[in-house]
Order: sequence, then C-alpha cells, then structure tokens
Amino acid sequence: MANTSHRGGDDFAYSTTHIFNLDDTIGSLIFPPSAQAEGWYYFGILGVLLILSYLTSRSFFSYNRTNLNNIYQNVNIKIFFIGWIALISYISYGKDSYLFIFLWNNMPFFSNLRVWGRINIILIPIISWLLAVAYIDFENFISKNININCLIEKILTLSFFYFFILYIQIILFNNKIYDSYWVQYFHIAPKENTFIIFGKISFIVLCILLIFSYMLRNFLNWLLRRYLVVVTLIILTFLSILEIRSGNINIWIWTVQNKPIPLKKELEISLSNHNSFKTPRNYRVGISHNANFSVGIIPTWYFSQYVQFF
Repeated sequence: MANTSHRGGDDFAYSTTHIFNLDDTIGSLIFPPSAQAEGWYYFGILGVLLILSYLTSRSFFSYNRTNLNNIYQNVNIKIFFIGWIALISYISYGKDSYLFIFLWNNMPFFSNLRVWGRINIILIPIISWLLAVAYIDFENFISKNININCLIEKILTLSFFYFFILYIQIILFNNKIYDSYWVQYFHIAPKENTFIIFGKISFIVLCILLIFSYMLRNFLNWLLRRYLVVVTLIILTFLSILEIRSGNINIWIWTVQNKPIPLKKELEISLSNHNSFKTPRNYRVGISHNANFSVGIIPTWYFSQYVQFF
C-alpha cells in the first residue's frame, strides 16, 4: 500500500475524501437515497419503529414481563445501545468529528485507513441485538393482557415517531436531496417513493397487530396467543424482507448492467498494436481495445513511481 499514491497512511485529506455526516446517518435509517452508500446500513422503517417503540417503552405497563425483559427495560441498558450507535456514528463523520481527529492523532494504525463511513459495519452487531430486544418487547406487549391505556399510549408513541419519519422522508424526496452515488449508479434500482410506501405499510401493520391483539384479549387462551406471536413473526419477517429488498439488494447494480450485452467478437490485437504507433494517444481513464490507447491515470489508484514518471 505504501507504494501506491496516497494509500500509505497518514494522509488526512485523502482518508477523509468520502464525506459521511449526520445527514447520511438519517438517510441510512429512513431514506437510503440521501445517504452515502459507502457507509449506509439501512434495515427498514419497520425495524426503526420497533426500536424506537422499545427505547421509549416504560417498565410500569400492566402486562407481565419476564426477568430478561425487565433487564432490558433498565434505562442504563437503553443508554448503552444509544451510546454505542452514537459513538461509532460520530467517529464515521471523519474530519467533522473531534473524536475522529483525536483518534487520528493518538491511536496507533488509525490513520492508515480511509472511507471512514465504512466503520458503520461495527454497528451491525449492536443494531441486530437492539432489534432483537425491540422485537421481544413488541411480542410481549401483544401476547399479554394489556389494558386500553397501554394500547393507546403505544399507538400514540408509534404514530408520533412514524409521522416525524414521514415528514423527513417527504422533505428529502420532494427536494431530491440524494447522494451523488444514488444519482450516478443506483437510481435505476428502486423508485425513491418505495421507501415511503413501505414505511406507511409498516406503520399500519404494527397498529393493526396491536389493535387486533387487544380486541382478542378476552378470547384467546395461552395457546392461541402463542399462535398470534408466530403469525406476527411471519408477517413482520415477510414485510421486512420486502422492504429491505427495495433498496439493499440492488445497491451496487450499475446502469451499464441493464444495457444489452454486445455480441462477442475477436479483437485484432496485433493490428491495433501496429496502428498505435501512428495513432495519437488519448488522455482518458480506462482500457481501450483499439489503436487509440489511453494514457489517463487516477493518481490514487496507481503506483507512485508510475504517477511521478507520467
């Protein structure tokens, strides 16, 4: 790596070229087109709503909780989850983060890396853990004999968070606040309003499940409530797959891959080489298949000696 331009470490400007900031964090959570794809971690509005519902749930609801769930209702546990996500996210902001600058100057080997938005991969285990806990909280809620006040409070909480998310989504969508990667590469994958549509579906499904479980609270015995939990798991899993598929699966499909594949043909390399001696070079980046050879370079992708020689 040291023999390649700018990639030997300790190059602050090069290491922080890809910008990831608060806007990208918001986009990663609720509207991927607005997030820098080098560091996004979109996992669906359904998951975000479940997590927000858990983080704001209170331990004095009237339904019974298991000992494990009581532990996860501890405010310190919730602060741990939020703190971990906030800490890693702040480091990913690169040159806009005082913590990043401190680590750059003081942590061994830290300055050898680049594209710092990618550090968000460290968030995947904690988000997975948090999402699992949030689902347990939701499952316990619908499987217990809750009262009407608890139901109303839960639906109002979900409504508040969802309409706030919808408001941000609409602003980003209407003003076309998209990341350059999305415009250049990913725009052909899904339609941007897909994320808004699935957000609405997720919110409605969660509310229906809550209301349905309350309406049947006096008619379901323990066994039937277990079936309700199984059905809920199937519904939410299927919905989550559809929601995430709308963006993540197509993330690196470039426009060129949708064009017709040209027929194969045999190139007359010897003739091209011969003709290249009487054909002017072209300053462009890429490989040419004819006599008009390119001599363009991307400085940070070539060996330093070659760049200096050129």
